[in-house]
Amino acid sequence: MNVAIDQRKKKYVSILIIIAVLLIMFGLAYASVPLYRLFCQVTGYGGTTQIKRVLETQPQQTKRTIAVYFNADTSSEMP
Repeated sequence: MNVAIDQRKKKYVSILIIIAVLLIMFGLAYASVPLYRLFCQVTGYGGTTQIKRVLETQPQQTKRTIAVYFNADTSSEMP
């Protein structure tokens, strides 16, 4: 009779563990989008940008003109 009770307990515990794992998996899947969005906002990954705040005590930068020249030469070894 003890063997039958032990098997019932094992089945009951196994079922509880399976239900708990399923609930945890469902909860993580449900929370994954907000958690990922928060992670991206904090780290800057995933296309979200971080906002930089400029203190008013910093000196203003002067306007400078920068000339950029593009060169379209190719190697003589290229077909």
